Amino acid sequence: MTRLTFYVHEQDGDPELWVCRLLDKIARSGQHCFVMGADEAALDALDRRLWTFSQGSFTPHERQGAAAPEAPIVLSTQPPLAQERPTLLLWGWPEPTPPECFSSFERCLEVVAGEESAKAPARARYKHYRERGYDIETHRIGADGASATS
Repeated sequence: MTRLTFYVHEQDGDPELWVCRLLDKIARSGQHCFVMGADEAALDALDRRLWTFSQGSFTPHERQGAAAPEAPIVLSTQPPLAQERPTLLLWGWPEPTPPECFSSFERCLEVVAGEESAKAPARARYKHYRERGYDIETHRIGADGASATS
């Protein structure tokens, strides 16, 4: 059964920077992650930030369908073309239900921005998962990027 983790950010935090750090950590540890974004604009912003968030480093990533599928991080607005990555990260997912593909992953990470407009659909997804018997781990992320489990 898919392991679920919610990372809920405070209103004044920078969830995009936090996601870049998380993806960098995943890539550096030799793991792979499929990032499913709400829309192309959100993924474009994340793509640019992955190039620039840390001075002197680069987090290897690509868009789904790119010519070099060996990058550890793949960004897309669509479900994966092939199930080759153990972790799904939902970035800015606006729907009250998760994408159908979520249960084909070993882990699903939900990153929720601090604005109420982001929290409302995340609460609905949390309820969706809970009603189906998934165990859910929740971390509250402060403005400084520190995590507190609840």
